[in-house]
Amino acid sequence: MSSLLDRSDISDLPADGWMVMVATCNAGMIGAESGEFDADEWADLLVRVLDKAEAVCGLTQGDVLWRRMMACAAALNYFGVREGSPARDPEKAFLWLLSELEGSREGFMRKCEDLLLVRLDPSSVEEIYYAAKWRSSVVSALKSLCDIARYMGDSALKSDALEWCAMATKIPALEG
Repeated sequence: MSSLLDRSDISDLPADGWMVMVATCNAGMIGAESGEFDADEWADLLVRVLDKAEAVCGLTQGDVLWRRMMACAAALNYFGVREGSPARDPEKAFLWLLSELEGSREGFMRKCEDLLLVRLDPSSVEEIYYAAKWRSSVVSALKSLCDIARYMGDSALKSDALEWCAMATKIPALEG
């Protein structure tokens, strides 16, 4: 899988191809349940696949956010903390999420307010779908962050992560 990610033509892979790669990595990581010796390597590989898929527009942010954070939470639960690991470093996972969510709670709330505008005046079904998918992904990612924060040392970064966890309840609903 690692050598596949390094191929120059990987950006041509359609979304369903990326999802096959994600599923393969998930299966490898979940091998921890049956004692597979290399399951922890699959966790880092899953994060690499998701990052690459988003970078080459193979998957959207709504596809990646919750999957990546859930993968990190699971990897930490299965294998523990490993500093520098894309999947097992809780601070690194949090900082990645911050960069995806506009970097500040204010920027994040502005994006959430934009979601509310889509709900009130949608110009297309695609916009409504994207907004709903993004909202669901962000809520799930923030809930996974709550699990990840348990593995952070007592620090200002952990306090910040816990404040971000609370943001999950502040995202406007898209019903109606």
